[in-house]
Amino acid sequence: MQDRLYFDSHFGPAHRTAQLILTPKNYDWFNVTMGQGETYRFGPALNTSFLLEAMALQGEVEKLTATFEGQSVGLKDVCVKPKAPQADDCLIHSALNYWQNDPDRLQENIAQGVEHFAQHLVSCVKTPMQMVPESCLGSFGGPVAPYTSLGGFLKEGEVSLQEATYTEATALIVTLFLEAASNESALGAVLEWEKTFLTFLQERSGDEAVSLNMDVAFTAERGAEDEHVRASEADLPVFLGACLAVAAYAALGLGGVSAQCKRLFIDSKLGLALGAAVAMLASAAASVACVSYLGVATTAFVVQLPKASHDRKPPKKRHNPECHPEAHPGRAFPDRCSQTNPPLRHPPPAGRSWGVGFITSFGHHVAFALVLGFLLQMTCFVALLALDARRIESHTWDLCCIIQGEASAGRRESNVCYVIFHQLIGPFIFKDLIRVVVLLLFTGAFFASVSFTNRLEIGMERNVSVPEDSFLHKFYKQQDNFLAVGPPVYFTMTEGYNFTDFDEQNLVCQFSGCRDDSMLQVIYASSMKPEMTYLATEATSWISPYFAWLRDFTGSGFAIGACCRLDADGNFINTSDAISMEAVATCLQPDDFISSRPRPSLFMRHLGDFLSDNPHDSMCPVAGHVSFGDSVEILEDRAGYPYVGANYFVAYSARLGSSWDRTCALSYAQKLGENLTWFLQENSKFTKDVQVFPYSSFYVYYEQYLTMWTDTGVSLGVSVASVFGVMLLLTFDLTSSAVVLLTIAMIVVDMMGMMFWWGISLNAVSLVNLVMTVGVSVELCCHISYSCVTSRQFTKLTRAQEALATVGSSVFSGITLAMACGIAVLGYAQSQLFKMICLPMFTGMLVIGASHGLIFLPVLLSLCGPKMNRVLANEKQMTKHKGKSKNNKNEGMATEDKGVTEAEGREEDLENAAEDGK
Repeated sequence: MQDRLYFDSHFGPAHRTAQLILTPKNYDWFNVTMGQGETYRFGPALNTSFLLEAMALQGEVEKLTATFEGQSVGLKDVCVKPKAPQADDCLIHSALNYWQNDPDRLQENIAQGVEHFAQHLVSCVKTPMQMVPESCLGSFGGPVAPYTSLGGFLKEGEVSLQEATYTEATALIVTLFLEAASNESALGAVLEWEKTFLTFLQERSGDEAVSLNMDVAFTAERGAEDEHVRASEADLPVFLGACLAVAAYAALGLGGVSAQCKRLFIDSKLGLALGAAVAMLASAAASVACVSYLGVATTAFVVQLPKASHDRKPPKKRHNPECHPEAHPGRAFPDRCSQTNPPLRHPPPAGRSWGVGFITSFGHHVAFALVLGFLLQMTCFVALLALDARRIESHTWDLCCIIQGEASAGRRESNVCYVIFHQLIGPFIFKDLIRVVVLLLFTGAFFASVSFTNRLEIGMERNVSVPEDSFLHKFYKQQDNFLAVGPPVYFTMTEGYNFTDFDEQNLVCQFSGCRDDSMLQVIYASSMKPEMTYLATEATSWISPYFAWLRDFTGSGFAIGACCRLDADGNFINTSDAISMEAVATCLQPDDFISSRPRPSLFMRHLGDFLSDNPHDSMCPVAGHVSFGDSVEILEDRAGYPYVGANYFVAYSARLGSSWDRTCALSYAQKLGENLTWFLQENSKFTKDVQVFPYSSFYVYYEQYLTMWTDTGVSLGVSVASVFGVMLLLTFDLTSSAVVLLTIAMIVVDMMGMMFWWGISLNAVSLVNLVMTVGVSVELCCHISYSCVTSRQFTKLTRAQEALATVGSSVFSGITLAMACGIAVLGYAQSQLFKMICLPMFTGMLVIGASHGLIFLPVLLSLCGPKMNRVLANEKQMTKHKGKSKNNKNEGMATEDKGVTEAEGREEDLENAAEDGK
């Protein structure tokens, strides 16, 4: 995140993009033999008819207009214009720009014959900066690299461009660059145009006339966000339905409804259920309001499954594992991951401390909702409980207190769940053989899950975060199939490096005289092994073009056609004309160069002119404004002398198909940046504090995965430790607290094992659900354990039996069944995120948590649970002897001490007898 802030503050935010992937249908491959006898094979994407059809579609896109604040907004109003202010051509990377996006030029080129057409195309692919005999520069004044504008020429699984045959392209890639701003309001016009762009292409993709010969996949910067909003709105009724399902169950299930129909409306808990729902929704709404006030966005992910917590008693690929620093926890980063073209334009709430989109939003919402929910439960809901208890005592109807019902006749019936747990489940699982089987099964599952945990994949695929019917699914698929490179990577140098000195230049540059281990040479060497380094191209440098720009026509006497030319007053002539009759001299003379480099004292004199100069019609393609205009900062020291500030060199990532690829690309780039920083600091004579860091648009979303195992361990460790501390504080019993700690740890580990078998990767969303698992486990385990601690039964077995029958049945009929109702409704959610991650984990949370809390935990407590509480044992003995000792105070005091001794002895005798029975 710091790298992004630094980059944005010095160079501005990265440009927004809108992209089309055009794939031909019903077009064949063809061969063309050139005049030299060389035969080239051309893919269907370069068929002349398809190119004309693609040119027509691109032209329609360029003519799209939107409306913002009552004014018409066209592409030229929002696009990046590299030649501005001299020209307003938009920056568009497209193979059609080999003909300057001009359909007449393309048609004319085709009319001259297929051989002439093919010759021009091959020349542009080989030399994108060619200006004669026919220009290959795009209409925006810069070159269009074939690996960014053509697709499908690499075979499946291939990532290297070294032997790429660009003419065998099977798709065209059209990328439009739009202006960006750090301020959301300043983006209004851009957002409206993007919306028009997406709407137009969604309509055109359904047009049979277009889809007959061309398949169109597309996206825009706002596309993913729009799809998230659409999914949130579509799933809102489902989330509300889940709330209603839980409330309906609470009304029917938590009241212990009697078989007497006349008591139906008296025993109903609908009022309490509605009160709980209102309290929950009020805390959620207040949380949304508070967080929105802080400027944090809200998505459907913050809507959480409600749970009933009212307990009652009767009478919860391409794969290089070496390149991920945490692929093997505890293992050092491998050494081989740190080895070292034309210029292009190129319980505490989990997640609270995360800097990633909706996870940060989720953390803020949960933090506020927990505090507000606690306050409402401790005040409003407690008052509602008291009122409901009075209502039942007065035998009035629920929600209609003015109607008087009849009093219950006779003893009230036991709850069905209590009967099942007391008479069926309890006697069965507490058999000696069954207890052994339960311990073996759960322990075996735990160790099996431990073995699978370190095999969990890390990351989240892009298609998981968008709706199932989204147009982005098609785009992501086509992108993986056809794109030859990934996003650009900006190797950024911090300000202050002394580029005027030759030795300092040699540490960075990549031309004659530079060091073999220079920064750019190391990046180039890394790009030769893209399957390991995830870099597909070398880094383009502004230094070499700058020197070539200065040398152009120096000493030839042809100053009027030179790149850097001066008028009679010695002023730089900034014009795009190929010939300037005002020019009288070139900027530098032959004596101003040493080994083709400007003297140190002259290095900065015309750097600003180079960065503002556009190509001169059919001459001077190395002019720097188009390609490097925003790549270099020029600052002034205190004396007013200029020097080079922050600057960057851009390379392209290899094709990155999966989340794992992106994480590995980030990991390698960061390690490479650290090595380059060390190299420059060790060898620089002037700048010992210079730093080099890589930056790419996707890094901010994948940095979390570099430390995912550490973050997971800390989040889960703090959550489980907090539960242990609170349990110990409430019970002052180390044994029961340790048993709960062990059970919750087993539940979490089993959840991670389930994630492996269900194909759920470890990411921010699944980590949030794992922390939620700890919270649900508290509901499923702590009540039973606390009941066992406070039981007055004499043996561990009978205490566990009583806890399971009384509290266990309440836990089952409370949070377990309520959560099951909510999950059943959430199954109808359309969000891929819920379907593929949250819903399976909610289900596992319920099944694994309930089985451990209601089966494993009672069995474990029956074997190694806490000893009988001395105070409670004494109270029980005092009650028994109360009648005998009420007339003798001294005898009562003696009985107190005797009661404890007898109770402890009784417990030991019963447990010894049980052992003898075995």
